[in-house]
Amino acid sequence: METLSDISALFSRFSYAGIFLSLILGSVGFPFPEDAILMCSGLLIARGVLSPAPALATVFAGMVISDLIIFSLGRQYGRRIVIHKWFGRIISAERLASIEGRFNAHGIWVILIGRQLIGIRSQMILMSGIMRVPVLRFLAADAPAVLVTMGIMITAGHAGGKVCNGISGIKETMLIALIVLFAGVCIFFLLMRLRAMFRSSVGD
Repeated sequence: METLSDISALFSRFSYAGIFLSLILGSVGFPFPEDAILMCSGLLIARGVLSPAPALATVFAGMVISDLIIFSLGRQYGRRIVIHKWFGRIISAERLASIEGRFNAHGIWVILIGRQLIGIRSQMILMSGIMRVPVLRFLAADAPAVLVTMGIMITAGHAGGKVCNGISGIKETMLIALIVLFAGVCIFFLLMRLRAMFRSSVGD
């Protein structure tokens, strides 16, 4: 919950720049979880802190640029990235080898599906760069996948904010926190289930 509170405070103070910067920093290893950022964005839209159109545009741009950063790292370092001191934490040599076979078999569909799964999305994007997928082809798969991720996470945060409208003071804060936490836990377990199924498929 501290992460959600910290991100909410950052967004309230720095607005759209805070969203964009958090997404970019999160893509290179700083502790700004993408899913928490999106849920907080939805919550703050519901509360009237952020306007919907510019907030959604900022989130979309930040996510796509973040993905392009990871994609570019894959293109730059190739398979050598597994031994990089900082970025090697994203993917191990064994994981890289197991994903490569599935990537060869299904191409951009791996990006579309893998981008929704916590813990796998960065690996899928990195592999796209390592496999030298053309940039436009990558964007053609990544952009729709980003919209799906936005739809799930921002809607969850927005629903929590809407439920809390009309309630004030400490009760409001506590209720918002509980709703966002509950939605986050539900989404987390759903995505982890999908992740397990996906990894099982990759390992076949």
